[in-house]
Amino acid sequence: MRFTHRIERFAPQPHLAGRRAGQVAGLLLAAVLAPVAARAETLVVLGRPLELAPPQGFCRLSPEAPAETALAEALAAAAGPARHQVMAFADCDQLEAWRSGGAPAPARLGQIAGLLNDAGEPHTVDVTANHLHQMRKGMPRRSASEIAAVPGPVATLVEGQGYFITALNPGGGRPLSVEAVTVVAAMPLAIDLSLAPAAGTEAMGRQIAAAAGDLAEAVGETLAVNDVFDEIETVSTGTQSASMNLLPVVAGFLGLFSLAAFRSLWLLLRAPRSRI
Repeated sequence: MRFTHRIERFAPQPHLAGRRAGQVAGLLLAAVLAPVAARAETLVVLGRPLELAPPQGFCRLSPEAPAETALAEALAAAAGPARHQVMAFADCDQLEAWRSGGAPAPARLGQIAGLLNDAGEPHTVDVTANHLHQMRKGMPRRSASEIAAVPGPVATLVEGQGYFITALNPGGGRPLSVEAVTVVAAMPLAIDLSLAPAAGTEAMGRQIAAAAGDLAEAVGETLAVNDVFDEIETVSTGTQSASMNLLPVVAGFLGLFSLAAFRSLWLLLRAPRSRI
């Protein structure tokens, strides 16, 4: 498993105490990320292997099932040529009912996609903040209740550290669209949700806000799984003290995650200016 291999790399070798401390730190971090690792799949996104998972409560559409493949293709077509779909998913309960033959196709759907440039080619980003700023430049800023009350163009709903979330209410009973855009491994990535609108403005506002929360959590998990070990490996492993100093960091890391079970943590740290 990818995580086990990466954890072993930062265990210091010169001193027995340092080695034990590194091993303990590795086990603690593995415990934190285990729920995400269990859900994630390693997929190649525009030539780069990434650990990706659908948001909580959603399950991947099977590439082996023709009906589910058709549904995934419809999602990709609706998103347009600027998206390179790498995973499509649906509400787990709705998907299970559909698979059993007792319900219509899921109404809560989504996808994870790599973003392409104007020429339809993959590109990488040097400065994440600048890229995200340019992407949402000129986009109106609206709250979930405002988006629910008045249909309109795509609007920025949440601005977080290293990502932003937009929402679209096209009106006329058409599906709502809520999307998170971030940069993972220098590559722009979008996580989309398509939802049948709830009845009533107030209920729809809550629906949009809840979807934004789900996406903020999904972005946080995606960033953590794909880059947390790279950050850990920047810590010096040549001395016992470096290894021992890592333990308080890991302890704090565990405490934060245990307090909020990923969702509250990432909403707190990565969406400090949310207007939901």
